[in-house]
Amino acid sequence: MNTSDQAAQDNNMTLDCAPLSVYFLDVPRDNHFDTFLLAMIVINAVMAVVASCSNAVVIYTISRTPSLQTPSNILILGLAISDLSVGIFSQPSFCLFRFYELRRNLDLYCSFGKMYMYITLPLAAISFLTLTAITADRFLAVHLHLRYQDIITTKRVGITLGFIWILGSLFAVYSAMFFKILAVVISSCCFFAFLLFLDVYFIFRVCLVIRRHSLQIQSQQSAQQPINMVRFRKSAMVMVFVIGAFILCYVPYVIFTIMLGVVDEPSYGLRIGFNISETLVMSNGILNPIIYCWRIEDIRTAAVLLMRKMLRQREN
Repeated sequence: MNTSDQAAQDNNMTLDCAPLSVYFLDVPRDNHFDTFLLAMIVINAVMAVVASCSNAVVIYTISRTPSLQTPSNILILGLAISDLSVGIFSQPSFCLFRFYELRRNLDLYCSFGKMYMYITLPLAAISFLTLTAITADRFLAVHLHLRYQDIITTKRVGITLGFIWILGSLFAVYSAMFFKILAVVISSCCFFAFLLFLDVYFIFRVCLVIRRHSLQIQSQQSAQQPINMVRFRKSAMVMVFVIGAFILCYVPYVIFTIMLGVVDEPSYGLRIGFNISETLVMSNGILNPIIYCWRIEDIRTAAVLLMRKMLRQREN
């Protein structure tokens, strides 16, 4: 085969692999990078099992406990479903994607790489939109007061979650189709930055209201706080932790995604950093259920009771 035919074949292979880059398969690698890839595969395989089990517990707990089926908990249920989907679909496809990068098998690298991308991008968008809905719900709970229960119902929250899944999927498909266009990458990152700004704004406003009520109570020399205000304070702290986990997991990925869109040939360090940032994104599915069970007593108590009940049924 002459040089021109080989170049044409390489171009066709690269085209078939779009929007992935086959550059990762062609650059010189050493045993250290291969060991790093293998470590990423093992870590994500373990995290997939943990994320799937922990989020399944949260979903089962909320769905089997009528007292927990409030609008705010239904939104948490929606976030747990997207995190469960990451553990069941995204992380296994990531492991196979990186395994065939390790083996330098172009066909399977492209197949599982595109599968990973087209699964993960929608789930990331859905998770972020759901988080924004959760913080907006806490904002409305504080500002609507008694009208909250009449306006924010479980039915309307369910419709909102359905809309989020449709919107997130459409946005992610669009981003995946034009993934290599820098303007699309930057606009997608700006969209997520805007959602993050909304989350921080909603929580900031909720904290201001809680602080104002606390000062009013102190000025009245009353040591007893209203039950609703205590509940709002706890729910606000839950959202602070959840948003903090999102920032920790997603910001490095956004940075490395922009860097990959800017450079033509990713360096050794950039490839390592991007792989680590992908793993950080998917680790968010483990952090969220930990936060729920740690900070929300009702979910923690119900989960323990249901697990004990299941164990007793198995023993009998």
